[in-house]
Amino acid sequence: MAASRGRSRKSFDRILKLYRYKDLAFRMTNWPLIRQLGRPVIDYRNTNLTYVPIHQELELPAGTAAPLSVIEHFIREASHHVILRRCPCRSENGCRDFDPYFGCTFLGPAARDVDPEVGRHVSMEEAIEHLHRATEMGLVSCLGKFRGDAIMLGVRDHHRLMTICHCCPCCCISTAIPLASREARDLLVRMEGLVVEVDEERCRGCGKCVEACVFRQVRLVEREPAADAPSPAGPEAPDARPESTPGVRTSGYETGAKGTYHEVAPSTRLDSRRRSRKVAVIGVECKGCGRCAMACPEKAVRISVQDPSYIETCVRRISSTVEVR
Repeated sequence: MAASRGRSRKSFDRILKLYRYKDLAFRMTNWPLIRQLGRPVIDYRNTNLTYVPIHQELELPAGTAAPLSVIEHFIREASHHVILRRCPCRSENGCRDFDPYFGCTFLGPAARDVDPEVGRHVSMEEAIEHLHRATEMGLVSCLGKFRGDAIMLGVRDHHRLMTICHCCPCCCISTAIPLASREARDLLVRMEGLVVEVDEERCRGCGKCVEACVFRQVRLVEREPAADAPSPAGPEAPDARPESTPGVRTSGYETGAKGTYHEVAPSTRLDSRRRSRKVAVIGVECKGCGRCAMACPEKAVRISVQDPSYIETCVRRISSTVEVR
């Protein structure tokens, strides 16, 4: 193996301290002057990152491989493989839920330059095993090209270095994406052919998907039920007048200040059949990581792939910006 030309362990540890300020860094992409100065680092034109969902109930066209096959393809194609000895995001942000020493994977000829004290140089088989371990742990992997990683590792040829981050939902740098400018947010591209939708009949409006979305692309909205929706409480009594409570409106009646009551017009009654409820809605900037589906207790979030050639399309797009052989 050629002599390492990347950052030393000491230099690498120093630069990783910047990961503690990821929120500030992404906010600064909204500042015109900082955005202009940061272009050489971010390299907007050649940055290409995509999350690969690991949801077990993802729906695929018949005979189509799972999305993880995209990452496996690049690992098999790569001339060199490196696994970092620690995760920059988890180790610098004090992750309590996932192993901070379960590191990112880097592929390609430029990975040869990574200092062995910074990352382990491994075989293709070890890199694939590492990917599968990440999936079993519940980490969602993101792959592509980002020049900032080459700077972190001290690697010059960033066009020949592919990043595979194994991301947790609490500490990953991508959790700061919602704070960034639209231009920066768009660097993270949803996988081709991937559709994320909510079955409103199943959705209970519990909000667990909202909490799970690190990109803030799930929200709860009010939905009015259909006019002929059956009452969950059963048929109403024909003329049951409730006990009167001053100043309180009850179903079909409104009480007065002295405890008297009078019938309210049908159009203004609080009929349980017309009561609105909350359901989840997916935003237009959904990145397709699948965490919302993994968090939903009612299996109301559905993830599907509608393009049988999605793997080839995704591989072609990512390959256009980074070389791994």
